Amino acid sequence: MVFVEIFLVMAVGIVFHRRWLLAGAVGALGLETIRGAIDAVNRLPNWALFGVSGAILLGVGFVLLLKRDAWNEWSRSMFKWWARL
Repeated sequence: MVFVEIFLVMAVGIVFHRRWLLAGAVGALGLETIRGAIDAVNRLPNWALFGVSGAILLGVGFVLLLKRDAWNEWSRSMFKWWARL
């Protein structure tokens, strides 16, 4: 029911072109999604959490190895951007 209310507020923000109303609705949607994910994770057994998190870490590492040049280029550009601040 909370998601329906959030989407209604989001629709009102879009229809009436209210940027802050839309930003608040998107923020509330993100927070509610995080709360729902935490509730779902709390119901899982520990071995499932370790298995899923390990598979995610292995997948991320594998993708980084495949795209190593792109990762190095991106990190250099972020370092230059950070140094300009």
